[in-house]
Amino acid sequence: MRKLFMLGLMLSLSLIAVSAGAQVTTGTVKGIVNDPNGAVVSGAKVTIVKKSNNETHTGQTSGSCTFQFDNLQVGEDYTLTVEATNFKKAELTDVRVQVNQATDLTVTLQTGAITESVTVTAGGTELVDTTTANLSKSFSERQVVELAMTSAIGAGGTARS
Repeated sequence: MRKLFMLGLMLSLSLIAVSAGAQVTTGTVKGIVNDPNGAVVSGAKVTIVKKSNNETHTGQTSGSCTFQFDNLQVGEDYTLTVEATNFKKAELTDVRVQVNQATDLTVTLQTGAITESVTVTAGGTELVDTTTANLSKSFSERQVVELAMTSAIGAGGTARS
């Protein structure tokens, strides 16, 4: 009987370890690049930089004038820069990556020299997921700890039992 119990316990622990390893902890930033008239811009250089450590990923718009950066760390703010010939450089700041979701961006380039730039603040965590009907909100580690502390102490300042 003890061997059967130990076998069941080991099987349960291995299933927990496998399911924990399968959890997604990254997100995606994707989008399309347009000109002022709404026409797509192909061959644009797209760069995304994590603000906390300057980790940089660079790509180019595809034949359909889209870009996509997968496996980005969630809860981090990024800056996205788009450059194309005969257009001003566009910079979107405060792009927030959500867990297991795609942050969709539409970047409209303005006509001008690449040495000129247009900066847009993306708005942090308040981006809307237009690809699904799901509603979600990401929280920083600090917010989770503070919520746990508030719940344990209670609103009146006394510890709950």
